[in-house]
Amino acid sequence: MRATGVVVSVQTKEDGNTRIELLGSTWVILTADTSTVIKSLDGKTLTAADLKVGTEIDAGFGPAMAMSYPGHAHAVNINVHADRLGVSQSYVNVSNFLISGLLLLSVVLRI
Repeated sequence: MRATGVVVSVQTKEDGNTRIELLGSTWVILTADTSTVIKSLDGKTLTAADLKVGTEIDAGFGPAMAMSYPGHAHAVNINVHADRLGVSQSYVNVSNFLISGLLLLSVVLRI
């Protein structure tokens, strides 16, 4: 399976693996380990430490995927496209505003 999107969270876990939350064509939590191949578009080999919030990537994952929401899977390979921090931060801010607004609207309508 493949997904394209923006990294919205990156965390290094105690076991040395990296948890990557990807939001885009799907919402998925990926685990990158020493077997995950990470490359830039010019072919340069990168590490999970090079992934930052706002980085645009496409990732191959699987073959198994936990069917929770969001799904969880092992990242087989990751292609790093660009750093889109300004765009993703705006998206997150607008999303939070919309969610807050909908919650407020819901509360107002119940009164």
